[in-house]
Amino acid sequence: MAAAPSLATLQNLVRRDPDGYTEEVGRRLRHFQSLLALVEQQPGSSPADFLPLLSFVSHIAACFPSLMADLPEGLGRLLEERHDVLEPAVRRALLQALVLLRNRGMVPPLALLQRCFRLFRCRDKTLRARLYAYVVTDIKTANRKARDQPLNRALQNHVIHILQEPSSVGAKYALRAMIELYRRQVWRDAKTVNVIASALFCPHPKLRIAALHFLLGAHDAPRDGEDSEEEELQEARGAVSKLREQLGGKDGSHESRPGRCVNKKKRKLQRAMRSTKSRGKAEAAASFAALHLLHGPSVLPGCSRQGAEEVGEQQRDVALAREEVDHQQPHLESSTLPECERLEVRLLMINLLSRLVGAHRLQLPNFFPYLQRYLQPHQRDITLLLAYLAIEGEAVDPLDIAGVRARKAATREEKLASTVAGREERAAFGRRKKKKTGGSSNQEKKKTKNFIMATKTRQVQNKVKRREELQRRARRSSKKQFRGSVRKGR
Repeated sequence: MAAAPSLATLQNLVRRDPDGYTEEVGRRLRHFQSLLALVEQQPGSSPADFLPLLSFVSHIAACFPSLMADLPEGLGRLLEERHDVLEPAVRRALLQALVLLRNRGMVPPLALLQRCFRLFRCRDKTLRARLYAYVVTDIKTANRKARDQPLNRALQNHVIHILQEPSSVGAKYALRAMIELYRRQVWRDAKTVNVIASALFCPHPKLRIAALHFLLGAHDAPRDGEDSEEEELQEARGAVSKLREQLGGKDGSHESRPGRCVNKKKRKLQRAMRSTKSRGKAEAAASFAALHLLHGPSVLPGCSRQGAEEVGEQQRDVALAREEVDHQQPHLESSTLPECERLEVRLLMINLLSRLVGAHRLQLPNFFPYLQRYLQPHQRDITLLLAYLAIEGEAVDPLDIAGVRARKAATREEKLASTVAGREERAAFGRRKKKKTGGSSNQEKKKTKNFIMATKTRQVQNKVKRREELQRRARRSSKKQFRGSVRKGR
């Protein structure tokens, strides 16, 4: 009696003649189902032949669609319900099998993508990275030829529910995937922006920070090792011009042997020109910043009666809490405080509010009093705050309170510079040693009234000159910092 073929040999034979090996495949499938039931009961340990059978069944499932109809649901349910206790190798093999079944058309794309979004809460970092890469690639592939609006709307609504879940890891990866799809021009629409903006009011501080960076335009900056969109467009245009030169020749005429090579280059030139035109259209369509795609900046999406006004109220509450913490526990550093209380996060929120006011002409009367406590000469990053006020001041009246606050801050800085200069001068004068006199004539000369008056006059004049010079330097330095911050902020 001949020995049973190995799984690799049987897989090759089944692909050539599926009908001839139906009984053998059915026997292997029943064995796999029994192993699958055993793994469901004892997920911590899997049999030795479970992974080879899983790979075999997933590869030949497309040859027997009616026989393998229940296979994707069973694999997906096992991975979703037992992902915390399964072995890492089993988790990766199950995900690979589901992706293979999806490529063979046995799993609907929406069901698998929603399951992948739910699996982001898994504690396996390697699995999360694979899920993230697959989600971004699959959605980009589904929208390559034409926008799949039903799929996009269903997934965006699913992400909204994930952002409200208590698992911060799953919500973070879901939000990261949306931002990456927006950056890759796949989900470059208003709904994506509004879904990401709804993360400003989620209970997880890291998600709020990610949403702040997104609305401030951090997604448009090119990453390390990647070319920007403009550089790619320039490279495409350079390739088109190079192809034209090859077709035209050095002297402008066609090549001496027109034929298959010339026709191939012409077709390549036409494809490159179409690609360049489509990239230019896509760049023009996506030129709007994410801040301008908000449906209602005063009432941000996904949050009833919440928006820029409520963000301002949250910032005032955070400021009061920070003052109480500083008063009770002054030894705490900024790195030990929660994310919502750190100065960097508050500066991001102030920057967002100022840009909202400048872009959408909002009226926030309580925003200026909130900024008043930060406009102090000793305040860290005072130049950034002045730049945010300048951005906001473009949309309001020049005689508004923003200009008054800025002028008051500049006046305080000048007064502080003059006070510091006076203290340094007095300290230096106190440390000055007295010169030794040459004799009694000098002692008598110093006692005269004219000499005393002249000495005091020179001291006062020197003090005034030194103070004016220090004030002049302080004003020049503050102006340079303010102009540089305004250029960076815009």
